[in-house]
Amino acid sequence: MSTRKIIDLSIYLENDVISDPEPYRPKIDYISHKDTLEDLVHFFPGMEPSDMPDEEAWAIERVNL
Repeated sequence: MSTRKIIDLSIYLENDVISDPEPYRPKIDYISHKDTLEDLVHFFPGMEPSDMPDEEAWAIERVNL
């Protein structure tokens, strides 16, 4: 029985690494924990920024492929 070897040729998606021709490159928008706090407080009436640890909410990575 033959043994198969799998070789992973994938790379991480990054804005600064040229992985594809210009029109096909991924674009990643990074939104920090601090930047989303205002949105979180808006979703929950009565919530104050100080209710969150370190006054931070979620981080977001928006990926366009």
